[in-house]
Amino acid sequence: MPGTRLLKRDWEKDHVYLVQFPRAACIPSPSPFALKVETWLRMADVPYTNISNQFTKMSTKGQIPFVEVNGRQVADSNFIIDHLIEEFHKVSTLVLNNRYFNGKHSLRSDKQNGSDDTAFGFQKNIDDRLTPIDKSYARAFHALVEDSLRWALIYQRARDNKWFATEQGFLSHFSGVKKLAFKNVLCERLRKRIMNAAMAQGMARNTPEEVVILAKKDLDAMSIFLGNKKYFFGDKPTTVKITLYHIYIKYHMKLID
Repeated sequence: MPGTRLLKRDWEKDHVYLVQFPRAACIPSPSPFALKVETWLRMADVPYTNISNQFTKMSTKGQIPFVEVNGRQVADSNFIIDHLIEEFHKVSTLVLNNRYFNGKHSLRSDKQNGSDDTAFGFQKNIDDRLTPIDKSYARAFHALVEDSLRWALIYQRARDNKWFATEQGFLSHFSGVKKLAFKNVLCERLRKRIMNAAMAQGMARNTPEEVVILAKKDLDAMSIFLGNKKYFFGDKPTTVKITLYHIYIKYHMKLID
């Protein structure tokens, strides 16, 4: 929003500054929405720099992630992507890092990864080629993932977020007294905050077994629609692919039981 104090004062034009939680050792980002935005930036070949919020800096909406681009702060992953589509409307090249999308979550450059890449031209709005019917399905799956399946994940984290305070989580970012405070105090505060959110939404009012049933129904619905297709809508990925990926990777990497 105009007038918001920026974290990056000496910003470069047409360069995105993605503000999110510090890296965890076992995954690029513990936030599914930060992972969603970063994946979109990589797919869209948009130049960006990752900035750690040090667990303290939030957007004007009190959220993570947020971006700063051309002197403006934008929050909420969905509005971020919409804004960047407008900001970078030119035709570019889509570079898919096969290693990254096969679950190997290195965020190094493609040359560093040494992988075989597939490149083809596209507009920054990768959903432009979808028909109105396709877009209606995409919107439904987007809501299913972010308003249902995501809350099953949040509920599981609210029950047990101990991995946050391990070397596989965030412990490597702290030392001395701060490490003890994060492990013994802050993690429990965060867990309670997550549980309160899940209770307010309603997912945490179910038993653990019922939550698993709901999550499986969501996954089954998407699996049936996907069938033998490479992607949801043809042979090229769309935003719904990113939306599903940023939630699925949390389950795939077994951050929850």
